[in-house]
Amino acid sequence: MRPFLLLLAVRWKQAWRQAGGGQSARMAGMAGLLLFFVPFSSLIAYVVSSVLGSDEISEEGIKTLFALVFAAYYLYSLTAPFFGFHAADFLDIEKSKLYPISAGTLFSVVLASSLASPGVVFFLPSVTASMWVISGGFGAWLSRMGVFAFFLAHTALLRLVLTLAFLQFLKRRKYQDFLRVLLPLFGVFITVGIQVVLHAENGNIGRAISDLSLPDWVHLTPFCWHSGLLFPTQGSPAVVLFQAGMALAITLALPWMGTRLLERALLGEMQAGGPRGVAALKWEKSAQPRSGFHFGGALGGVVVKECLMVRREPSIKTLVIQQSFLFLLPVAIGLTRAGFDLEKVAERGGILLLSTLLILLYVESQVFFLALGTESRAMVQLLSSPIRARTIFIGKNIVYGTLAFLWNGLVVLLLSGLFRRMTEAVPLILMGASLLLVILGWGNLSSVLLPVPVSMTGRNPLSQSQSQRQGCVLALWTYLNLALLLLMGLPVFLIYHGFVLGPEAGFLGSIEWVLLGGAYGVVLYTLFTWVAALVFTRRESQILEIYSRQAG
Repeated sequence: MRPFLLLLAVRWKQAWRQAGGGQSARMAGMAGLLLFFVPFSSLIAYVVSSVLGSDEISEEGIKTLFALVFAAYYLYSLTAPFFGFHAADFLDIEKSKLYPISAGTLFSVVLASSLASPGVVFFLPSVTASMWVISGGFGAWLSRMGVFAFFLAHTALLRLVLTLAFLQFLKRRKYQDFLRVLLPLFGVFITVGIQVVLHAENGNIGRAISDLSLPDWVHLTPFCWHSGLLFPTQGSPAVVLFQAGMALAITLALPWMGTRLLERALLGEMQAGGPRGVAALKWEKSAQPRSGFHFGGALGGVVVKECLMVRREPSIKTLVIQQSFLFLLPVAIGLTRAGFDLEKVAERGGILLLSTLLILLYVESQVFFLALGTESRAMVQLLSSPIRARTIFIGKNIVYGTLAFLWNGLVVLLLSGLFRRMTEAVPLILMGASLLLVILGWGNLSSVLLPVPVSMTGRNPLSQSQSQRQGCVLALWTYLNLALLLLMGLPVFLIYHGFVLGPEAGFLGSIEWVLLGGAYGVVLYTLFTWVAALVFTRRESQILEIYSRQAG
């Protein structure tokens, strides 16, 4: 029992240290947590109890509602390991081999911490209130709370067992990169589902649930075993006994399976490796393209280096994922609010296209404003080479600019075809490229005026929040960059507005403005990059000192 309590205390202390640095930060974090949890949790509990206590939902509808809620949470427990949730509890499992800790103790600690997670605590008042509303007295309420606690333990055990069973697969880098694509798309799917539910029966959710009838085979599923135990009087004794027996048998088998899998992990049977990984590592260290195609000169060397960085660095890859979530979310909401009627969406398709392009450019600017910051400790070696600053900037811009242009163009073309506005796709892509040049040029100058090394070891989307130098100066500089982006987006809006109006726009809608917009981007990019190279040459010693300090 003592090792269990010690490990549990260590996990709680680690969570506190991640929340804040000092005692005052912890107290402020606790106060903010209480200010958020108490009102919102109480509000959700009040809404749930009001819905269940109203006359709009029947007793059969209440049973269906609990079955759907249990099914949703059960689905989350099945898919959570493959979305990376709770995988961090076991990814560093090899460190536990140094201590005299049994697999059962370690598994129990992870299970206890999972049951005491903030999400469970947040929804506990709602569950308590809903169980009280559907119960006739304290005894019935207590039995239903016991069933819910049993269901919670069952799903937590299932989630941990699946995580351990696929631990080697979850540790693969390619899967973790693919996970960054899958998770936002799943979030968009959930958002669309919520929008559909909110518009069902003119917003009367209770009537929609009361009219819903579940098929017979659903009652044989594991989540219905638990939800059916909440209403034992509405089913036959044989069915209730079958549900209770199956739920109990599987729940008792899961701890044994989890302990066995954890023992295998502790013995080192799930460690990743192999000659294929070693070969890939040797190729990455050689910095040579596999196809045999070689760029020439210093500019080609910088381009090859940046291509390898894009291939290897997770934080850069996740930027595309963040874009997928940001631009798909408003499109999904617009489609659901229009009842998936493309004719209605096409009426406002121009606004969606323009907002999508600006969202993409804003997210990409988070990398472009840190053109030199991504070098981090490699800046010391880069400055020791005979490569001019302008060559470094242009090489970086070629790689990131090309990727951003292709991605933006693909998104605009797809949405233009969906909204039947293909005539506006070409000017939008051209104006997006013009604005992209402006952002790239200002990013070069920004990274020299305020050199900020960033850490690129994590899997969070790369942004200025990952910098090692925090403070009011960086915050103000971030707001300045955002203001500049909005200012530079004004010509894009004017030119796009002219194409929407067509011939009635006069000179504003002519092709000359498209050429002027392209020249506008080229001139500003050239000017900003030239100034950035001059400033970099004069401040080379200061920049080297900043990056050397991080390397030390």
